[in-house]
Amino acid sequence: MKSCDFQAPEDLKETTVYTAAVVSVDPASGEPSDRWELADSFTAVVPAPLPLGSRYDDYVADEVAPLFKKLPDNVAEGAAPKYSAEGLPDGLTIDEATGKITGTPTKAGTTEVTVTRTVDVTVEKSVPVVDENGNPVYENPGEQDPEKRVEKTEKKTVTESRQEKVVTKIVVTDSPLAAGTAGTEYTQDVKPEGFGPLPQGFEVKEGSIAVEGLPEGLKFENGKITGTPEKAVEASEEKPNVTVKYVLVDQDGKETEHMDVVPLNIAPTTDAYEPKYEDGKGKPGEDATVPAPKFTDKDGKDTKAPEGAKFTPGD
Repeated sequence: MKSCDFQAPEDLKETTVYTAAVVSVDPASGEPSDRWELADSFTAVVPAPLPLGSRYDDYVADEVAPLFKKLPDNVAEGAAPKYSAEGLPDGLTIDEATGKITGTPTKAGTTEVTVTRTVDVTVEKSVPVVDENGNPVYENPGEQDPEKRVEKTEKKTVTESRQEKVVTKIVVTDSPLAAGTAGTEYTQDVKPEGFGPLPQGFEVKEGSIAVEGLPEGLKFENGKITGTPEKAVEASEEKPNVTVKYVLVDQDGKETEHMDVVPLNIAPTTDAYEPKYEDGKGKPGEDATVPAPKFTDKDGKDTKAPEGAKFTPGD
């Protein structure tokens, strides 16, 4: 029998069970029978989307617990559900008691996260009967052949764990900006990342990108940051300084406003400065006063002292 390959649609919007069946064909008419000879099923899982996150920013997803079905009626007395997660992005954790996911993601990207809810339930089961010494009690204790002995059982209410799993998706975005140097021309395309393409991902709405908090001397226009930074600016993952705002659009056309707060570090100028000192005057045993040095740039032209330069005796 030849195989019949099948691929679930790329734009599938919800988890779907597909069933493949083998049926007989009438040799005379060529029509397939209504009776299934063989059948098998598979499930195409569409992860439940959790809130968007951004690298460097605090993340909170408290909509996890409602994704599960109602707790069973036979939950053990005093038992409470516990949540765990597999595949969480680096920097995120899940609260065992509430299912809330929090933290600060350290990498951009789209991640499937399987969340498991475990709860103790009471069920009635047939369990072996044992005597006071813990030995099995048999229905036919006189039987000499061990293989023919039948263990006696009784119905008892016991506690066991029951699990349910939900596949979710966490998207962590970023709009990385290269570092610059004061006094040096700077050019940087602004391209948000971390989300896959449509239909399961997003696209950035055309013309929606806006950039705020740029260092002096830089501007954002036509998708690029350009200009010459005027002075050094210290920025890091812990202390980002630039906000990139944009609109994400999904396969249904739904728009979501989003932003990344990212670092744009401007290092001090790397130009070479040459200090020149004038001769100082003084008498033996007295302090001599030397005027502050004058600076020239790499082309020999007079320039200001480098930012942060200090002059003390002995310099």
